[in-house]
Amino acid sequence: MPNTFFIFVLVLTFAKQTISFVDDCFNCPNSTLKYNKPLSYSVYDPGWSLINNGALEVWFRTGMKNAMVVYEDDGGKGEFFDVFLVGGKIRMRMQVGYCNIEKRVINGSFNDLKWHKLVIRKEKKNTTLSVDSIAAEPIQCSSQLDSMTALYTGHLSIFVRESSNSWTFPSSLWQSINNVFQGCIKDIQYVEDGVITRPHLRATVGTERGCSNPCQSLKCRHGGRCVDRILTAWCNCEGTGYQGKRCARVIKNRSTKPPTTKSLTTKKITYKVKDPNKIPLLQKEREVSAINSRIKNIGVHHGRCMDLWAVATATVLGMAINT
Repeated sequence: MPNTFFIFVLVLTFAKQTISFVDDCFNCPNSTLKYNKPLSYSVYDPGWSLINNGALEVWFRTGMKNAMVVYEDDGGKGEFFDVFLVGGKIRMRMQVGYCNIEKRVINGSFNDLKWHKLVIRKEKKNTTLSVDSIAAEPIQCSSQLDSMTALYTGHLSIFVRESSNSWTFPSSLWQSINNVFQGCIKDIQYVEDGVITRPHLRATVGTERGCSNPCQSLKCRHGGRCVDRILTAWCNCEGTGYQGKRCARVIKNRSTKPPTTKSLTTKKITYKVKDPNKIPLLQKEREVSAINSRIKNIGVHHGRCMDLWAVATATVLGMAINT
């Protein structure tokens, strides 16, 4: 029971801080925000209208494979769209008018820590998703509503609406809580007939202004290279001979002694026998082979024909006896 009460107090405290933040930031200007907390989100007013021709433009930068980028709906009446990073790809789901939910996916690795431009463009019945000018197949359906409630980025907080039933597509709510965006979002704007409108930032929680590079505060030494991960940074010390957070510690070389090996000794075996029949067979074969190589191609000696095999055998026997 005490644990439940403690959690309840924490939830109420967080909700109170959120509501207070909403009131304080009602007229905040649109700017670049870094989403660097576990439950970061922002709410923009007014929402983007899907009934007129125009476009919604959003720039984002992240290293997360799965995260919510934007969401908008009509407050539970039946129309919505959301954009998520799913495995590094961009996925949009949309339901407008009397059409069923449509889904579009743009393949790629958009979690590469680079800035990417997301555009949702409405032209009559066609709504087209594109990222960095790579466009998906249009969704053909017309909206019946003049405006949406608000535009959400980061994730959908349960504290900004009275109940989960007020979300047109509650699945987006729960998916966003499990896949909170961490990174940077900037330059949210609506374009209609060449006129650019920037929505006001009504609320933001767990964010900070700008998209500062953490490498500015992390100085790598001895030629180390700082790797920017948006929210964190680390020094790559490879090839410098140093190690540690800032490549400041020398890597000590370990002296290695060559492995010791036991010396091998060989014994020379000499056979002293008078009986040639007791000479080991292998030694006989070697000596006969050597003699044959000497007298090869010799068949005549002082004009007389000689039995070479007899000469070879006699020589072997003589060597054995004299040994």
